Amino acid sequence: MSFKKLFNKASGAIAGISMLALAGCQMNITEFETKLTNYGEPFPSHVFDVNALQRIAGEEDRLKVLPKGSFARVGRIIVGPGGYGTGVLVGPNIVMTADHVTESDSGRTYAPSQLTFHAGYSDGKAVASSRVVAVIAPATSVLGGVKNNAQHSFNDVAFLVLEDNLGDQLGYETIARSYPKPEANGRYLGAVVGNNRNHTQMTTGDFQCSYTKGFPDRRVLNFNCDVDRGDSGGPLYSWRFNAASGTYQREIVGVVSTRDRTGGTAYSVVGSAVPRLR
Repeated sequence: MSFKKLFNKASGAIAGISMLALAGCQMNITEFETKLTNYGEPFPSHVFDVNALQRIAGEEDRLKVLPKGSFARVGRIIVGPGGYGTGVLVGPNIVMTADHVTESDSGRTYAPSQLTFHAGYSDGKAVASSRVVAVIAPATSVLGGVKNNAQHSFNDVAFLVLEDNLGDQLGYETIARSYPKPEANGRYLGAVVGNNRNHTQMTTGDFQCSYTKGFPDRRVLNFNCDVDRGDSGGPLYSWRFNAASGTYQREIVGVVSTRDRTGGTAYSVVGSAVPRLR
């Protein structure tokens, strides 16, 4: 069975979001809480380690993400000669990204030998790297040109099978099984991390944004997160309170797919099954 067919049979729904970058001096939790209020959302210091985040001089929306702890699971996908996008570990040897990151301008999927994953990419270096040995992607996805919007973007998600089990070394993220509880205004608090083209040598993120289930029939989410080229395939995070453990659980609800004047869209991966290969 081909990997295209395997994808369609094993998981007909997956997601799209990606890209970020950062640099600057560190701040304590109080400073994050009081100064980072661009969207009027509380900074999720109960979910993300602020000691792994730094301000970037002249930057209002994004923070530099240091390759520490769980942040090392997000990495740069090098595509052929010069191209790149974002991916995140979701299994021992599985990386999730946007499908269009794995495709040429003509829509053809790159050969695995043309892709490499660099986990914890920062200041031009990676915590760990691995070659890609297989691409599991949908047979059809739409993105680009006049159709580059939520109404016409779908199936923009893919899985990369790595040669090395980087997830055993760095851990891997959880895909949400359902949507968390929305705010009273119908939004869901979120954050995105990726390899934004405005900060090409580092990983960055927007940790004060929100999203809505904009087009559930196409599994497309609208968000106001700051994204740009290179963020594609990056994780859109949300979180929920786990009463059993008394802590908040971070989850991936989508992957960055497109951007527009108000933010962008992500393909929803909620309920998606991660391929179990090897």
